[in-house]
Amino acid sequence: MFISYPSCGSLFHKIRKRRQLTIHNVQGRLHKTSISYFENKKSEIRVSNLMEILRPTFTEPQEYFALIDSSNDQLRLFFTRISELYQNFRFKRPAKNSR
Repeated sequence: MFISYPSCGSLFHKIRKRRQLTIHNVQGRLHKTSISYFENKKSEIRVSNLMEILRPTFTEPQEYFALIDSSNDQLRLFFTRISELYQNFRFKRPAKNSR
């Protein structure tokens, strides 16, 4: 799933700047160009990647999406659920091959 809501990238840029973070501080495994394009409305971003770059800003996904569109409860509920699932997600290690 991709995020393409018009104000998503610019809001992220404002949050990042307000926290005095550079793109390098938040990029994680993403390339800095991807974040720059997202902030400047030149590309979309995957929800999982957005969650990753939000972490260093200390902004909860629910708060972020509430700031984007506080009048749309459906959107907020959807992303609250995604955030809960993401936080409770358990990464499984691949099983070792027995020979």
